[in-house]
Amino acid sequence: MKKFRQHLVSLFELNVDSPLWQKKIDRSIYLLILASSLGVILETLPAIKSNPSLYQSLLIFEDIAMAVFLIELLLRVFVINDLYAHTKTPWERFLLFFYLLIDFLAVLPAVLFALGSEHHDYFLTLRLLRVFKAFRHDDSVELVLRAIIIKKDILFKTAIIVVIMTVFLAVLLYEAENKFEFAFSQPNKEAQANGEPTKFTDIWASMIWCFSMFVGDLAGYVEGGFMPTTPLGRFIAGLLGFLNIAIVVIPTGIIASGFLEVLEQKKIEALFKVLMQAFRPKYNSILKVKLYERPRTVFTLQNALYIHQNNLFNILETKPGFRLRAVQSDDSGKYSDTNLVEFYGYGTLTEYGVKRTLENAKVTIICPDAFENKGIGYFAYAVSELHQAHLISNELFQTNSLNSLYDASFLHNPLFFEDTTLPHSKKKLKKVPLPKIAMEHFKQDVQSLAGQKPVWVFAVADLSENYRIQKVDDAHTQENDLFKWLAALNLEVYQIEISRKALDNYVFYELIAELSEQLKSINR
Repeated sequence: MKKFRQHLVSLFELNVDSPLWQKKIDRSIYLLILASSLGVILETLPAIKSNPSLYQSLLIFEDIAMAVFLIELLLRVFVINDLYAHTKTPWERFLLFFYLLIDFLAVLPAVLFALGSEHHDYFLTLRLLRVFKAFRHDDSVELVLRAIIIKKDILFKTAIIVVIMTVFLAVLLYEAENKFEFAFSQPNKEAQANGEPTKFTDIWASMIWCFSMFVGDLAGYVEGGFMPTTPLGRFIAGLLGFLNIAIVVIPTGIIASGFLEVLEQKKIEALFKVLMQAFRPKYNSILKVKLYERPRTVFTLQNALYIHQNNLFNILETKPGFRLRAVQSDDSGKYSDTNLVEFYGYGTLTEYGVKRTLENAKVTIICPDAFENKGIGYFAYAVSELHQAHLISNELFQTNSLNSLYDASFLHNPLFFEDTTLPHSKKKLKKVPLPKIAMEHFKQDVQSLAGQKPVWVFAVADLSENYRIQKVDDAHTQENDLFKWLAALNLEVYQIEISRKALDNYVFYELIAELSEQLKSINR
């Protein structure tokens, strides 16, 4: 049953990697929606109604289509919890339940007919609601809606400008047709003297007239002779005509630019999946476990994946779990003044970096300076995979960061000893500095995962040997605030220092295997 549910979820959530048979089923339902909607329209034609055999064939086809749609609805309800769990944004949740409502209303007439209900005119409208089901199988409408959402702020500001200008013109139009002496022309005086007062009797009437011009004069003002009579009033009406053109042209251009942005986002999403494949877990013959790939150079990724540099940087900027690191020349010569793309999405992404939890883990690994020091974060991850240990790694903060939001140390920080309890109110939480939020989550994760397990703290040091392991005692706790705080929690803490030279060496998997033998003896 579980496997059946998984197949249903994958069928209802198609992507570029979906099997061909699922795509064929989706396309068949899409064509059935269009064909059945056309059938509903054909049923109303007199020529069809006068042909009993043809009309009966349409009804049989309608019954078949309704049976398929009803089965689809029941299957979607069957896995609704799984589908909801896969939604990440409010927009996706809205679409999930919106389409579910459309599915229900589309099959409702067929159910009522089966129960013996009489035919009513509104059933025709409900039956034609199925055409909206096509939007689920064709993302063109969703792309337009997303484009409008992306540009909603600009569209709203544009609408505000149009309203203000229209109100201003309406006031001028009222003045021109009534009291404004420079606009009070002789023909208008004679018309008012003959008992024909202007129809622009107040500003509200002028505003209604102006706004009605935007929708093609649906109120019939032009036919009823409700038009300006003064030269200035007609000039203002001309300006309103230009504004009417701007109402169409400007939003169209804004939505078009939003549509291009949405298409670019879809392209980035597709390239992001390709980039994820480049860092997928692979079996490591030295450590005998599966590991995510080590950092790759930008040049390698561009040439191997055919991703343009601008698109690659766009992915790194917008997608969490990736980082770009500038690397200068080192002794090993592996990298020489280049940019490395690092991946740290092998766990739950947090405000400070990554948290990786494993069942029955006997050790918790802490890496407080993964962002500040190249290679140590991946090294700690590889050890956690080998020993099946929890991992808590700071991947975002460093001392003297160029970005002031991320300027914080997870080794020397008074926040370890301060009350960093975060407010529950989202409004108040926005005012809390990011380092304080990150530190509070860091402390909470350490306390929840460490328990009474040993803690291994990985750090980088300038050592003559490759690594050094030492238990943290009273003397070491004075070195940094992290050790002081861990000691206050009564945890068994070991510091594992790795030399920079060892981290730069591309054969450090052997070093991890060697180090792990000693760590196993400590953990016994």
